[in-house]
Amino acid sequence: MDMEYIAHTPKENSRKYFHKLKYHLLKTGMRAAKLGRDNDEKKVLFIAGVLHDLGKYKKEFQEYLRAEYIRKGSGRKSPHAIYGAIAALRFGLDEISYAILGHHAGMYDKKDWQNKCKDLLNSEPDEWKRLFEILQGECKVLDIKTFAKNWKEQLIFKKLKEDKLFKDLYIRFIFSCLTDADFIDSESYFNKQQSLNRKSIALGQDSFNSVKKNQTTFIDYDILLNKLRIYISDKFKLANSPLNQQRSKLKDYALSHSNKPVGFYSLNLLTGMGKTITSIHWAIEHAKTHKLKRIIVVLPFLSIIDQTAKIFKEIFGRDFVLEHHSNFQFKEDENDENNYSYLKLATENWDFPIIVTTNVQFLESIFSNKSSKLRKLHNICNSIVIFDEVQTFPKNMILPTLTMLKNVSEFLNTSFLFCTATQPAFETRRGFIGIDSIYSLVKNPKKLFEDTVRVNYHFYNELEPITMDTLIDSITSNLRSTLVVFNSKPDTLNFYNSVGNIFDVKYHLSTYMCPVHRKIMIWFIKRNLRENKKLLVSSTQLIEAGVDLDFPIVYRAIAPLDSIIQSAGRCNREGKLIDEKGEVINGDVYIFNLENMKMPADKIYKDSTCFTKTFLQNPDMLKSYDIYLRYYDALLRHWVDGDSFNINDGRENLEFKQVADNYRIIEDGLTKSIFIKDFNKKSKNIYNKILNKPYLSKDDYREIQMYSVQVYHRDFDLLKSNFAIEPNEEKGLFLLKEEWYDMEFGIDINKIPMV
Repeated sequence: MDMEYIAHTPKENSRKYFHKLKYHLLKTGMRAAKLGRDNDEKKVLFIAGVLHDLGKYKKEFQEYLRAEYIRKGSGRKSPHAIYGAIAALRFGLDEISYAILGHHAGMYDKKDWQNKCKDLLNSEPDEWKRLFEILQGECKVLDIKTFAKNWKEQLIFKKLKEDKLFKDLYIRFIFSCLTDADFIDSESYFNKQQSLNRKSIALGQDSFNSVKKNQTTFIDYDILLNKLRIYISDKFKLANSPLNQQRSKLKDYALSHSNKPVGFYSLNLLTGMGKTITSIHWAIEHAKTHKLKRIIVVLPFLSIIDQTAKIFKEIFGRDFVLEHHSNFQFKEDENDENNYSYLKLATENWDFPIIVTTNVQFLESIFSNKSSKLRKLHNICNSIVIFDEVQTFPKNMILPTLTMLKNVSEFLNTSFLFCTATQPAFETRRGFIGIDSIYSLVKNPKKLFEDTVRVNYHFYNELEPITMDTLIDSITSNLRSTLVVFNSKPDTLNFYNSVGNIFDVKYHLSTYMCPVHRKIMIWFIKRNLRENKKLLVSSTQLIEAGVDLDFPIVYRAIAPLDSIIQSAGRCNREGKLIDEKGEVINGDVYIFNLENMKMPADKIYKDSTCFTKTFLQNPDMLKSYDIYLRYYDALLRHWVDGDSFNINDGRENLEFKQVADNYRIIEDGLTKSIFIKDFNKKSKNIYNKILNKPYLSKDDYREIQMYSVQVYHRDFDLLKSNFAIEPNEEKGLFLLKEEWYDMEFGIDINKIPMV
């Protein structure tokens, strides 16, 4: 009797049957093929799926699986991905070979891929043929040899040979389709309930319970547009102010251009001009015109995601919006039969209509070589990506970032919308290879910018250095609600402690307060502003984006130009300031240069701050639209190496692992996380819960993160040497002793010497 070949053995709490190999290969191939956009691409993806586990036909691998199942020994694990990779290579399908070889460990660099294939070809020159013959006998697959011959005559094959960056992205796309199909097929066999929960959502229905199974995600544009119109009508029907009228005109102009081709767009609007609503409204209309599948909203900071996602959920309902970032916790709802598991599952591959995520999550995913991240790439295809606060793109990697976005737009039919108050100089020009054409959704951005400036800028002491006492005297001489933004935590805390209790109330904000603490403080600040109390807020730059506070006066330490403008966005945000005569007036933003001012460790931040000092000749320059284009152009040319990590060269040479290692928006290992377990009752409950667990899940870490502070190594060492930290080695946690956390300003760095 012939051997029955198996792909996977049953796991605990799953169905108790072996997963037959031929069915796994065929179904993986068919699932992958569904993601193709034409017949040739469907065949490429089908072949990748059918070949990916070819090595599991080896006798050694079958023995290993059975030994593992009956628990009589682990057996000697036999490699299997290499055989499918060699089969694809022997047929001249290099792109498939890369994807198959890396479908477990991650894609290898070209040199390692060549060496691995060469080593096995030399040691077992005909083994792949024998395994392929078994596969053909079991699966009766299409004639791969004939397809490979025809494939080499296709235009896309010629482009793969001519354009190295296109080849890099095409391999990533195949890898994404293959790994997603592989995971989902295994899941559908062993975990039927989870597979049912992973619903591809067709939004012709308002409820997930009535969604058709296995239907490709698409947006029911009319339902979303109707929800949005209801929201806009309810939100602004009683607020027919001149500002809202202007917001409406801006939105109407943007919508009139939603039928433009798939490509790059910009929305240059100052804070408070309706950027969030205008961008999502345009995106839905643009998706409707071009039959695009989803909208991905990408934000730079965790601090602003909550607010944006909350607005979208309020507009469209929670079933239409997926949050995917490290701080989001999926709530268990006992009235929901799926307990939100469909949302958790959707974070794996972004099979969802509207996604709200971070720069780190989006950009590091498309540059990754790992299936856990790159698996999402095929669902970025035929989509719209909205980048908010686009000026925060990593400047030392701006060239490879823009190059990848251009490739994604062209090859994956994806539109990108750049939203910002200060549009960076991303377009191609002499000496800079950027994006050839970015279409503005604002009729005259220069005129709009200069007409809607709601603040007056001032250089305090002509930007000559001042003492902290001088700064305090200036701020306290006029007791109006004031926001003061510094570049470092020590300066922020020093000012807060030194200013005294002259205002009705004062607040401190920094990242040495855990996220829950910061949210509470921001809630109190908003309430006091509504009640017209005279308050003072001392903050680090965390307040610059997405925190919709509105102060009549803002003081900002000299900083990169975009940071100054973001801080200014917290001043007279709604344009409601009036003088004693009842006339509308501007707010005031004072830029100051502090003696011995402390700066973040980030070299680009420091360099950009120095550049700002020399670039700005007078404060009125900040009211000019053109100044920002000139600033970014000069900064990128003279201060920032746009590809200092050779990402584009790595992509051209198919160095998938090296590119992934080099493309890091946030460097690993710069900080350590400290859990504030005694912050409140909930944090104590979280700690008590995890003590009884043998290991911690991703959900546990998300809960912990909301009560944790990321501390730089120097401060961590100081805290540790002062016995402020209790390590829990079993759980891999660092706990802050209760007396070291202050409910005004977070970790009590007053107790340790700061530089």
